Amino acid sequence: MKNNLPKMRGAVSLLMAFLSSFLISHGQGLALVTQYGTGDLFQAINSKEKSLSDLLEWVETTYEINLSYDVELVLGKRLTMEAFSFPEGDKVRIKQVESALRDILASMDLNMKRIDKNYYLIQRKINETRPKRLKKRSLGKNYPKAGNRTMVANAPSSIPDMSLSIDRVITGKVTDDEDNVLPGVNIFIKGTTIGTVSDVDGNYTFSVPDDSKVLVFSFIGYATEEVFIGNQTTIDVRLTLDISTLQEVVVIGYGTQERKDLTGSVSTINTENIANMPVPRIEQALAGKAAGLQITNSDPSPGTAPTIRIRGNNSLTGDNNPLIVIDGVLGADLQSLNPNDVASVQVLKDASATAIYGSRGANGVIIVTTKRGESGKTTVNFSSSVGYQEVLKELDLLTAEEHLSLLDESALFTVPASFSPSDPGSFELDNPILSGEGTDWQDEIFQRGIFQNYHLSVTGGSEKTRFAVLGEYLEQEGVVRSSNYEKIGIRINVDHEISENFRVGNNMNLFRAVTNGIVQNVRGGGLTARATTFSPIVPVFASDGITYNEAVDGALVDNPAEVLDIRQNEEVRNYLLNNLFIEWDIIPGLTLKVSGTYINKNRETKNYVPGALFEARADSGRSTITNRRDDEWLIENTLSYIKAFGKHRFNSVAGFTAQSFTDFRTRFTGTGFSTDALGFAGLGLAKNIVAPSTRLRESTIASFLGRIAYAYDDKYLLTISGRADGSSKFATNNKWAFFPAASVSWVVSKEGFMSDLSLLSNLKVRAGYGEVGSQAIDPYQSLAAFKTGNNGGYAVGQNFFTNEINVETAANPNLKWETTAQTNIGIDMGFLEERITLTVDYFHKKTRDLLFDQRSPFAAGLERQVQNIGDMENWGWELSTEARVLDKGITWDLGANITFLNNEVTKLGQDSVVFLDGTLSSLGNGFRPNGILREGEPIGSFYGFVFDGIFQNDDEVATSPQADARLGGARYRNINEDDVINEEDKVIIGNALPDFIFGITSTWAYKGIDLSVAIQGSIGNDIAYLGRAFLERPGSANNGFKETLNYWSPSNPTNEMVGIDQEFDVISDRFIEDGSFIRFRNISLGYTFPASVLNTMKLASLRVYMSAVNWFTITDYSGYDPEVNSRGGSGSAEDLDRNVLLGFDYGAYPGSRQLVFGVNVGF
Repeated sequence: MKNNLPKMRGAVSLLMAFLSSFLISHGQGLALVTQYGTGDLFQAINSKEKSLSDLLEWVETTYEINLSYDVELVLGKRLTMEAFSFPEGDKVRIKQVESALRDILASMDLNMKRIDKNYYLIQRKINETRPKRLKKRSLGKNYPKAGNRTMVANAPSSIPDMSLSIDRVITGKVTDDEDNVLPGVNIFIKGTTIGTVSDVDGNYTFSVPDDSKVLVFSFIGYATEEVFIGNQTTIDVRLTLDISTLQEVVVIGYGTQERKDLTGSVSTINTENIANMPVPRIEQALAGKAAGLQITNSDPSPGTAPTIRIRGNNSLTGDNNPLIVIDGVLGADLQSLNPNDVASVQVLKDASATAIYGSRGANGVIIVTTKRGESGKTTVNFSSSVGYQEVLKELDLLTAEEHLSLLDESALFTVPASFSPSDPGSFELDNPILSGEGTDWQDEIFQRGIFQNYHLSVTGGSEKTRFAVLGEYLEQEGVVRSSNYEKIGIRINVDHEISENFRVGNNMNLFRAVTNGIVQNVRGGGLTARATTFSPIVPVFASDGITYNEAVDGALVDNPAEVLDIRQNEEVRNYLLNNLFIEWDIIPGLTLKVSGTYINKNRETKNYVPGALFEARADSGRSTITNRRDDEWLIENTLSYIKAFGKHRFNSVAGFTAQSFTDFRTRFTGTGFSTDALGFAGLGLAKNIVAPSTRLRESTIASFLGRIAYAYDDKYLLTISGRADGSSKFATNNKWAFFPAASVSWVVSKEGFMSDLSLLSNLKVRAGYGEVGSQAIDPYQSLAAFKTGNNGGYAVGQNFFTNEINVETAANPNLKWETTAQTNIGIDMGFLEERITLTVDYFHKKTRDLLFDQRSPFAAGLERQVQNIGDMENWGWELSTEARVLDKGITWDLGANITFLNNEVTKLGQDSVVFLDGTLSSLGNGFRPNGILREGEPIGSFYGFVFDGIFQNDDEVATSPQADARLGGARYRNINEDDVINEEDKVIIGNALPDFIFGITSTWAYKGIDLSVAIQGSIGNDIAYLGRAFLERPGSANNGFKETLNYWSPSNPTNEMVGIDQEFDVISDRFIEDGSFIRFRNISLGYTFPASVLNTMKLASLRVYMSAVNWFTITDYSGYDPEVNSRGGSGSAEDLDRNVLLGFDYGAYPGSRQLVFGVNVGF
């Protein structure tokens, strides 16, 4: 412990700074409390006559609440504080403040309504009787009582002559977007001061001149609505919250801040845009919604998680996924969420925002808050969506007749007079299958899959207890037969106020997911690659209609339809999360929160390969069952303090957390099955149990954390944060590390010299620097490791042994954390009273001490040692904008973001170059290596020859330095211009990283009709389409692209395709394609029924919609889907492969598009 104490000094210093700020800012208040008591303190400070506006400002500042009101309601109103007092006692609670305020406001014919946590609306007190019929009268200076003509705050200053007859009565009801009644809404005829206000039930009765055109509905905190009167006598209106009138509260690490107080780079994603996308995983709905956030659906098979990156990759061998925080729980699972569960999503991107998460925040943080209950009536909402999905496109391949014509030209393949791979003589060459389309193997494996999703939410509660119960059922059939995903889940959030200063809550989440997958990202290219190369002249079944046919040339490749029909690959996942927390308001502004979380994840993978398949024919069938159980415990204790006095505001938090992880796995494989009838359930029938294995891994992490946010005069902002982490994964010398950050911002628009710039409503400049770490490696990497197994056996005397134990890795007592230092400079701008906002950020990240498996010399007798050997940098620009383009009649909201990202590996230690293989040895030696990791270059680089056309004549062949030069064969460029083409002529031929990514979201609404369009794009990224290697072989027994019909011959001297019996047998830029794309992620058209219809149907709300997901994609890529990576998914063999083998396509699961119809009903 003594060795660790010096390394914790940074954390202790941070805690001392927190306590200092607490004592300094609160010291005066503590002294006064001692002298007067809290209730007397209010009177001591406010013993003389005060204006109501001053009192409200004092309450906002002291108790950190937000009061919204029309300034004209409080102008000129004064009160003597001796007449009013907050309750006596040692403490003042928010509930007591509310009660005292309501008493004060009631004396002035005002009341107060709570519209959200810490947000209140002050409005004129409404008479509970129905408003009277208006009479013609002169206007006075003061507002008359409810039901009479009223002058509203936004009425015109010039009053036109109103000598008009009043002969029509309009009635109606005003509600909010959740169908709660709105009392006190100002309602007037546009261009006049004739008006009324709604009563306590939201109803109004209004006499208007016959030629009146438009009614205006105005209410503080809500967007103003204008309604054309026409011949209507009943007009019901639903007002929506105008968020711009309230300060947006942003959830950050261990707390919240108003957006105006942020000094770091934080993006907020509109949850309405998420809920409108009927997708099986929430990550798909987040794609394109925030600058710097890249979500790639590289493996779109059912249930598979997309890849998430925030501002690029930081690590070569560690985890690059961002930290997920759901309802305050670190490491929660996005798979547990339904888009309808979500209340808010924040993306923390720079170190100043993420440093409080220390080693967990190196890759950015996504914070999700789910919906919670509110006091009041119970609300029930039901959502249902049903549709289908299909492949984005099919490849244009040869028909049976076309393939047979190429086989006839081949000198390597002779078509017999009678041909059948499995039943010679079963069909002749004049069989219809050979003279037409033949077997379309894509149609044999693809299907139109059904998608259905049901979501039910029940929320409500009393004044003390609030609850939210959220349940879902999801079923998704994949676009490849036999692949599907099924999930059922429930989430229960409960909050209870034990007393005015003591609260408890519990968040529980359960789900069960079952996935049936197909073999895809493996050696050999997977099922899709097999289907595209299987010859169309081969029927699915032999003449008996039962036996599956094999490949045309007798190759040991399984029939794709047979694989789908008889192979089993099922994964069952059970997930439990329970989080219990307690909050105690010790004194006003000081809150202690204690939170405990338990997460249990059980995953069972069951695989069975029948002996009928080549894959397990030698074993007479093979079954493997793997069980994995993960247990996590998380304890967090935080103390937060908020204080404001004068022009100073503090928002601080400090805490200690501890987390433990246990991972236990078992694996059993059996071979030799006499029957396939039981599938994986018959493992007990196996004749041989092969290499059963178990694995246990345990790790812990302990942390001290703190943050101080200071604001002066709402113009000058400073945030200092840090976290000290101690992890059991690292060596004794480096178990602890401290990750600090600091950021500042200047709200320039609040300066006096900016007051004349009416166009610019907000201008804030931000700058920050911080360091975050990564401990995302497996446990025990700093220790020497042994492995057991059979490596060929060995002899001792006359005895021969097959089981052995070998030293696999050497110990490294100096292994330490990867550390990412990040600088961020940003600017936030608002125009036209925030109708248009613009945010620009420049960031630079440098990761040092990269963890890497350093291969040991053969003579050392060791395979590898994990070392800190490298550095890598990411830098770039982010721009995002939002605009309310239209808000009268038709509303139009537009949002867009774009990110420019650069990457460079600056140091690799002794291995300055690492060659990579994206084929996993499934293609010939000429295709290896095909990737490279080199100092001075970005990750994701492709490596190979430069294609230089086709050899056209004997002279070109004779003079070529290429050893395999032949007429009609592929020619490659001699880069170094020597007398031979070899490995020295390979160069970087492309890169999988995009130049920039972008997203656009546009939403229109008019009289209940809404249309939203979400677009995502990636520009400048390359794809290594390795699947073309088998599809561009004219005359091959494999099927191919139709382009092979244009093969080279003396009469067709093309430079695009090799000749008959030739092939492209080495990696070159011919296989590198532009993977840029623009994708319409979602097009949704909906209709929300008006209140008049809902009242008849006894419903609170009703919306029907249709959504097209991924329906259009603009791209030049010739494969199935440009959003692809066959080698970077969960099927990769090593972490290095997952992080740097990017953009490879060798038979990946094809992308899909969905058409979904849905309904949302509120009861």
